[in-house]
Amino acid sequence: MDAIAVRTKGLPLSHDLQSGEILLDTRGVTVRFGGHVALDDVSISVRAGTVTGLIGPNGAGKTTLFDTVTGAGRPAAGTVHLAGHDITRLAPHRRARLGMARTFQRLELFVSLTVRQNLLVAADIAGRRSGRRIPSVDEMLELTGLADIADDDVADVPTGRARIVEVARALMSGPRVLLLDEPASGQTEEETARFADLLRQLAAGGLAICLVEHDLPLVMGLCSTVHVLDYGKVIASGPPEQVGADPAVIAAYIGTDHTPGTAATDGDVPDTAREAG
Repeated sequence: MDAIAVRTKGLPLSHDLQSGEILLDTRGVTVRFGGHVALDDVSISVRAGTVTGLIGPNGAGKTTLFDTVTGAGRPAAGTVHLAGHDITRLAPHRRARLGMARTFQRLELFVSLTVRQNLLVAADIAGRRSGRRIPSVDEMLELTGLADIADDDVADVPTGRARIVEVARALMSGPRVLLLDEPASGQTEEETARFADLLRQLAAGGLAICLVEHDLPLVMGLCSTVHVLDYGKVIASGPPEQVGADPAVIAAYIGTDHTPGTAATDGDVPDTAREAG
């Protein structure tokens, strides 16, 4: 396929990529915490120009996988690859320099700063670390629909829009791979619809996006591939319509009483005693 530059509304979000190229993949990743196996032989891939979904019950290992991919944790077995290069033993900051960015399940913003200042901090760090041109803050505010609250204190921004601030801050590093951990949590239906449009736009520009989310209509309507984790194992992978009809996925996560077009909730999860992740 033709090489494409990740540029959305002129934003230099990365270097040239091959559309459809596997940018991120895990190969047999296993993570243990003492005697507990949090991830068991997990292999998934995320391609440039696509949104890939990662779903499953609370405690299935989704956030643990993100931590492992970004270097916050080390696997007991298996490897993590970025654009074909083994990054399993690289420190988190080195992975970030290579083009990996993430958001968090719990908001991790500088609440004493304004929206604009949060992005300026990210721009300064990214510019010094990478040495490449990064998006301007004004460009990013416009792209993500945050221009109207640019000078508001983050502490005063509603949760749904604060999620977008965190996404915008992650994009300031010009990533090749963007990992989003429940970014639609706290959003209204209108905000979620706008957010889905933003992700489609970013993916169309070539960005590889991995989305952890309990909002099933968002995942099934947005992702080209969906991986399902349950008790640390991948129980299904494939197109959303195939995964949504998989008996194992229905039993473990979606539930036979789940109504299409609604988000999964803790009530849909068989084991609500699991920890988040």
